[in-house]
Amino acid sequence: MNYLKTFGLLLQFTVCLFQTFIYGQQYKECGGKPADIMFALDSSASIPFKDFQKEINFTQNLIKIFDIGSDKTRVGLVTFSTTVVPVLRVGEFETKAEILEKTNEVQFQGGNTNTAEALSYIRQKGFKSTESVDRPRIAIILTDGQSNDVVRTVTEAAKTKTAGITVFVIGIGSQVDEHELEAIATKPLSTYMLKIGNFDALDSIKDELAIKACEVVPVTPAPPTEPMMNDDEVLYGEGTCSPSKPMSIAYAVDTSSIGAENAYFVMVLINRIASRLRMDKQQISLSVLTSSCGLQTQNGGLIDHVHDQNSLQNSLDTMTSASFQSILRDMRQKIQSDKGLKVGFIFLSRPLSKEEFHKSELESRRAKFKKIHIFVVGIGSRLDESQAVGLTVEKNHYMHTDSYDTLYELEGPILYRICKVN
Repeated sequence: MNYLKTFGLLLQFTVCLFQTFIYGQQYKECGGKPADIMFALDSSASIPFKDFQKEINFTQNLIKIFDIGSDKTRVGLVTFSTTVVPVLRVGEFETKAEILEKTNEVQFQGGNTNTAEALSYIRQKGFKSTESVDRPRIAIILTDGQSNDVVRTVTEAAKTKTAGITVFVIGIGSQVDEHELEAIATKPLSTYMLKIGNFDALDSIKDELAIKACEVVPVTPAPPTEPMMNDDEVLYGEGTCSPSKPMSIAYAVDTSSIGAENAYFVMVLINRIASRLRMDKQQISLSVLTSSCGLQTQNGGLIDHVHDQNSLQNSLDTMTSASFQSILRDMRQKIQSDKGLKVGFIFLSRPLSKEEFHKSELESRRAKFKKIHIFVVGIGSRLDESQAVGLTVEKNHYMHTDSYDTLYELEGPILYRICKVN
């Protein structure tokens, strides 16, 4: 028995010695290679402060492994929640001691999980101080949950990787969206995507991540094929955009329950969105379906399979339906046979009865079966948000505003989602 125990201890010691030798060799080899590494730590409200501190400790332990210097490894650090907070610019300090001291100043934020903004910052500002593309540029993202805007996060991740930045993503806990992690990480996922059960497990992947980071080689940015859509201009400014393929768009408006004044706000929004769609790039047809007749925009006319901007501004097609579920049915039937991408927007500001919701949900499922992307715009405080989300194809296809007076605030987000459908 003692022999077996002694043999087991000897075996453990041998394995430990072997790992130390292997890791030591890897780190030694890594020390002579220049690299720029940008850390992005999730600082959203879903993370307890003690777990956020574990993110910092993990980052510091990794930094201790790397050979820091102006001609060796340079590191930077940001935290992100609703906004991005820069902590350390790449190359700002040249000694390990200075960098570790700076990371002790990191403050917890709380707020949303704006992973898209973190990726955008890393791509546009994170490596601005680097002088040569011969240095690998690496981003290491830590997060514990789904971002607040998955569509934009996926878009920003693609731009970041296209810019020649290698992205590692670490998903922590059970609330992460694995599909989103896959979209963020560089391929192959077995190398660049890591999932762990909790923050305590961060230390267990430290050595693995250090070795993988050391093996990264410089990536040449992909040559631009065509001007990219300016996301911020579309979302927050007056930017225009175009879908990737021909598209049919149908808007369902329950005009009988919202009244003429509120219906006017909806139609102004629809016309504003249409004016910012670049129809010279793709064939786009639009329809508006209502529950009452005689509704027109301020310009009058019909929107029905119109393919140019001038015709659109002078036309509005209104199909009328007797009930809310009938509007959804007519919307589905209107565009389900069209070629290209199919998108439906539902405007909802009241709770639906149990029977009405059941029938409307059924229509939404039928639309999904016909490959129609369903978005719901919730307005005000009266509606049942669980019903509104239940009518969407995906959870992030739901948007909300406080009143019809503030509906204009969704102009950019709706346009952005139209142009990102694929």
